[in-house]
Order: sequence, then structure tokens, then C-alpha cells
Amino acid sequence: MVWMWLRELWQWMFGWLGRRADRPAAMSKTRAFCVDGHGGPGNQQLLGWLVPVQGTQRGELFALLPTTTIGTARACTICLADPFVSGRHLEIKAESGVWVARDNGSTNGSYINGRRIDRHELVDNDILQLGGAVVKFKSL
Repeated sequence: MVWMWLRELWQWMFGWLGRRADRPAAMSKTRAFCVDGHGGPGNQQLLGWLVPVQGTQRGELFALLPTTTIGTARACTICLADPFVSGRHLEIKAESGVWVARDNGSTNGSYINGRRIDRHELVDNDILQLGGAVVKFKSL
């Protein structure tokens, strides 16, 4: 019992809440990388992340990679714990210096700022709804 309490305290202190034991250690809170016009290595710097504002993972922070997949499948870059999110629900990719979100044919659809999308160029403070999870897109 004491070990469980200490583990919870440790997780609270170092922000590891919500990390599944079978997932690798959390990525850094911010991540910048340089891309060319096709999303490959280049000289244009992009920085982006998602912040869940509603759902079981509210308050966590997810740094985006050049190609980020979001869903419930273990192979996804960002795993959301929501029964209404598909296995590979959405992909966010750096393309030509902007972040582009694409729905992967999810059952419940992807919504950005209240509108259902297939493809959408993201801008800072866009609100994404995937199933019951609501996340805010942030970028610099």
C-alpha cells in the first residue's frame, strides 16, 4: 500500500500521470525540427504540440513530430484513452512549412473548430475534437 502511494506521488511530482506502462518514456515537452517543403530535413523550423482540454488526459502535453498519428492503437505517436476515438483516427504532418491534419477515415470523424474535416491546415489555437477528446493545437 505504501509503495502504491509513493508511486502515485512520484508520478504526480514528475508529470508521468496518464503514461501507460507499455509505452516508452514521454517525449520532451517541446520539440523543434527543421523541414523542407516536402516535410523532410530542411531549414524551416516548426514547433507544435497538442494540449488536451477535455477528456481523461486533460492537462497533458503532446509534442508533435514531423508526422504524428493520433488514435487508440499502440502504434500511434499519441494514444488517446477515449472509447470514441478510432485506432488510427487522425494524422498531423508538417507540409510546406505548415501543420496539416488529415482524418484517417475514422468512424466518428474529426472536427476542427466545430467543423468536420478530411484535411485542414492548422493554425495556433485551433480546437480539435476526436471522439470525446478535445485538444488545442499550439504552434510557434
